[in-house]
Amino acid sequence: MATAASAPEARAVVQHLNHSPLLIISELGLLDGSTGMFALGDAYRRFLTTRLRLQV
Repeated sequence: MATAASAPEARAVVQHLNHSPLLIISELGLLDGSTGMFALGDAYRRFLTTRLRLQV
């Protein structure tokens, strides 16, 4: 399990994962003013070669 309060923090967390996340829970608005969907996009691009299903 990992947590992040902003998109840059989420990006840093995702860089250290060895596999795609099984579940991502995000607030719509993050502390840095970005959106959770923006942070999810970063995770999706990181694991584009694996299956990451986004449930909206």
